[in-house]
Amino acid sequence: MTQQPSYTMDFPYRFAGDGITVRTGYEDHIRDLIEQLLFTRQGSVWSGPR
Repeated sequence: MTQQPSYTMDFPYRFAGDGITVRTGYEDHIRDLIEQLLFTRQGSVWSGPR
């Protein structure tokens, strides 16, 4: 069984008042990933050669 990280970077990426990266819990990170997948318009992200 894979161990879950205790925290990950929050999305959208930003800095806290003390200048470090804002972190979030594992469940919130998974929710952020699902939202990115569901709300990205088809064709809006393309990483091929130009």
